[in-house]
Amino acid sequence: MATQIKERVINLERTLDQFIVSMNRMLYETNKAIQDLKEEMRDFKEEMREFKEESRKSRERSEKEMREFKEESRKSRERSEKEMHEFKEESRKSRERSEKEMREFKEESRKSRERSEKEMRDFKQEMRNFKEEIRTENRRYNKEMGELSNKFGTLTEDLVIPAIRPLIKRYFGEELLDISPRRNKKIKALDLQGEFDVIGVSEDKVYLVEVKYYPSKSKVKTFREETIPRFKKLFPEYKDHLLVPIFGGLYLEQKVVDYATSLDIFALAYREWDYMDILNFKALREKK
Repeated sequence: MATQIKERVINLERTLDQFIVSMNRMLYETNKAIQDLKEEMRDFKEEMREFKEESRKSRERSEKEMREFKEESRKSRERSEKEMHEFKEESRKSRERSEKEMREFKEESRKSRERSEKEMRDFKQEMRNFKEEIRTENRRYNKEMGELSNKFGTLTEDLVIPAIRPLIKRYFGEELLDISPRRNKKIKALDLQGEFDVIGVSEDKVYLVEVKYYPSKSKVKTFREETIPRFKKLFPEYKDHLLVPIFGGLYLEQKVVDYATSLDIFALAYREWDYMDILNFKALREKK
């Protein structure tokens, strides 16, 4: 019994020793953990202090930068407002100058238009006066030229007609049985009339002569297309005679002579202003 109790006491003491050792180990580890924690806390606090200090400095820098930014923004806004004010003022002055210049331009344009209209009215009046003077002068000129043309027309006929008989004798070998200068005929039944410068009649031919002071191709054409057909209607008594058309003047241009030749019409005029002659007799004879 005593032995059992002793063993139990020994076991108990052993267990207690183990417990004490375990508790000492645990206490050591706890103290160590606490010490480590304290060190970590000191490090954390130091880091936190540094962080707070850095944050403070950063905030101060930010606040400083913000103040500087706000100040710069204020100054920039003031400059912008000043520039805008100056721009508006310059724009106002420029607009006023433009409006003034526009008013002056409109006024000058109005005066210029009035001057132009007045000048145009004066010009139109001068043109009307000039045209009236021209019409008056043209009427006087036409009257004088008409009188002069009549005189020259008669003169031309007076120069050409005397050459008809000898030229017909020379070129056609015929004596004229009758020659009628400035022959005028009218047939009321046909409502037809005509005036012919020279009509010369031989035994089998009738010579119709047209004399112009200003000969031209158009007058040759009129002689062919109007005068000759009218002669045939007014003088049917010569229907059995061979019609010989002669177109004459004091002077004929070569193109008029050539045109007359193309229409089988003899061209009568002065040859080199020396003597009256049929200028295309040879050309027409070779043509036929």
